[in-house]
Amino acid sequence: MAIELGKLKTATGPWLAAAIIVVGGFMYWLYASSHRVDTGLVVADTVIELPRVADTAFVANPEQFSGERILLAPVTVADTLGVATLTVVLPDLAGYPMILERSVIESEITVAPGDALAVAGSVYALTDSLLDVYVQRGFFRPESRASLEGYTTFFLVDSLDHYAEEDTTTTAESGS
Repeated sequence: MAIELGKLKTATGPWLAAAIIVVGGFMYWLYASSHRVDTGLVVADTVIELPRVADTAFVANPEQFSGERILLAPVTVADTLGVATLTVVLPDLAGYPMILERSVIESEITVAPGDALAVAGSVYALTDSLLDVYVQRGFFRPESRASLEGYTTFFLVDSLDHYAEEDTTTTAESGS
């Protein structure tokens, strides 16, 4: 018996169809999973509608924003106290503590004193027991604890970005 090209035997037809479906499914899975790759960047939610709080309103009473996710921008970094803790300068409130969430730390965004940041997060009560836990976990250096003890609240940062003000000045051309 001669086998003609282009014709399949009854026994091979279903296996070929199954192989095509499996390979097609695998390729679709690769395509779909490639779009879910996390880039590791944590960017402040300046595009998403978050209530942007004026620094003067925040300084007047940080507790009023407890339990609410807000955006503060710009804040200037006063000092970095360790891996996950920094202090910022706000009007009439120098050295306000901000603690970074794990996702922000893992993003490896470099923050240095003097940097202007846009930060999103929530306000929480700062207690001695919480400071003890954060020292044990290595969030900040033990010798820096004294600079945090005077505050009753802290800002837990869940996303941040370096703040860059848009240049709104225009240059006028002089005509002669």
